[in-house]
Amino acid sequence: MSKKLLFRMVVVVAAMMCALGMQAAVEAYANYTPSNTTLTFYYDNQRSTRTGTTYDLNTGYSSPGWYLDDTYTSVTRVVFKSPFVIATPTTTYSWFCDMENLQSITGIAYLNTSEVTNMSWMFGGCSSLKNLDLSSFNTANVSDMRCMFYNCESLMSLDLSHFNTTVVNDMYGMFDHCESLTSLNVSNFNTANVTDMRYMFRNCKLLTSLNVSSFITDNVTSMGDMFSNCCGLTSLDLRNFNTSNVTNMESMFLGCSALTDLDVSSFNTANVTNMGIMFSDCSSLTSLDVSNFNTDNVTTMNRMFENCSALTSLDLSSFNTAKVTNMKWMFFDCSNLKTVHVGDGWSTAAVTSSDYMFYYCTNLVGEKGTTYDANHVDKAYAHIDGGSSNPGYFTAPDLLDEALNVEGGNIHFESTGDYPWTVIQEGSRMYAQSGNAGVASSSSVMTATVTAVEGDILKFDFKAWGEGTSTLHDKCSFSINGVEQIAYGEYQNAGWETYSVYLPAGECTLEWSYTKDLSVNRPGDYFAVDNVAVISAPSRGDVNGDGVVNISDVTTLIGLLMIDAEMPAAADFNDDGVTNISDVTSLITYLMSNA
Repeated sequence: MSKKLLFRMVVVVAAMMCALGMQAAVEAYANYTPSNTTLTFYYDNQRSTRTGTTYDLNTGYSSPGWYLDDTYTSVTRVVFKSPFVIATPTTTYSWFCDMENLQSITGIAYLNTSEVTNMSWMFGGCSSLKNLDLSSFNTANVSDMRCMFYNCESLMSLDLSHFNTTVVNDMYGMFDHCESLTSLNVSNFNTANVTDMRYMFRNCKLLTSLNVSSFITDNVTSMGDMFSNCCGLTSLDLRNFNTSNVTNMESMFLGCSALTDLDVSSFNTANVTNMGIMFSDCSSLTSLDVSNFNTDNVTTMNRMFENCSALTSLDLSSFNTAKVTNMKWMFFDCSNLKTVHVGDGWSTAAVTSSDYMFYYCTNLVGEKGTTYDANHVDKAYAHIDGGSSNPGYFTAPDLLDEALNVEGGNIHFESTGDYPWTVIQEGSRMYAQSGNAGVASSSSVMTATVTAVEGDILKFDFKAWGEGTSTLHDKCSFSINGVEQIAYGEYQNAGWETYSVYLPAGECTLEWSYTKDLSVNRPGDYFAVDNVAVISAPSRGDVNGDGVVNISDVTTLIGLLMIDAEMPAAADFNDDGVTNISDVTSLITYLMSNA
């Protein structure tokens, strides 16, 4: 074919295209119109006809064009046109980032997020946005939600109950500075793949409740500032948190000034290196159980308990501070703190910074009676009190706690008066025993306070030896909140027995006592206790593993017993170490009493 003929054919085809009015290709794009300060998202073939500035959609972690040219600073309104629902962007990274003047987003239901993998910084900095309906969002493929709602300080509510977060690995700063949020439902979040939760809820100042009990934190390595300045929260249930991979807990609860209930007793801190400012300004906490903390690798404890002004005691007997270099302001302004227990692992040998460590700890008293001295507020007195020859502010570990708790337990026991309970070492076994044996008309009392949820069981081992034929004479007694649960008069059990009882929900005061009558003519005279533990309710009885304890668990358990199948741990409902028909009856009794 000659070049002349080819040229003629091209001219003819071009003419035909013009005659047929062939249109431009359909595409997804954004358009900013200065006259109404609106950013509109289109999916059509009309891009060339739009006034204002048009932009391609960004990809990956590249910033969108309207961010790069500073147009975002002028946007007051965002609109999605209905055809945009056909578009399938793979990223919404920084789409509305730092749009401080943005007042509304219309038609966001037309944003098809089914292929989106990156939503980081999507609404970050939308400080004027008051309402946001994300009920249409499909987040099944999203892996990055970092700073997604950062500094959305005017948002008052956010319903994310439908969010699928199964593949999300980054929630860094997700709700940071959402200062006006009064409610936030994240109870359905699947966090199994998340590695970073730093700043996640920081400065959510108006939240009064936050349910994170379902969070799976197995892969999280950093929780620094996670709840800092959540000053409206009164309680946090973190008992299910697995922190075995966490290295950073700096400022984790900083400024949580309304917290009265914080359970960190199950925290595994073996890999944590930074606990600085961790509980600073938790000024409403009257108790804080860190007796289980492993601090072998911690180097920083500065301001750790600063202004925990309601605390009266701290048990740091598990702390190993051999690597800690910074204890500056560690107990600063703990004005009601009276007793700090430390153990053999406590050392300040590596500490290079300890300024104002005990400043204004005016009620602090060491084991031998050393009181607060404004001239000694650094590490010089940060050791067990040795009296006038070696003054210190600390006290040796409480042997009652060590003797009575099961391994890993953290219940605190107290026994005062003329005949306190004493610790007995019997072979490899350490336990506690009433201290008034052979003393006529006397009592020896031991108490503990625990907080229980519905279904929790208290369990302990005991042996007793009393006198007389009834409880009118020598008496071993155990009570919960003043209600007697067991009482023995003449009772001589040579071996240990196990007792268990359901605890009422809430704070429970436990009391063990041995009361002597007028006579002292029999040997024994004791009540001995060991292995005290509160067994959590959630998994016990959930035989079928559906997360709920109900009648279907009874039928499942009966079926497993009939075929002599291998039993799940939850089937041992009465916690006696054996799964049999008694577990069925115990489970039925529990369900009937809680119907």
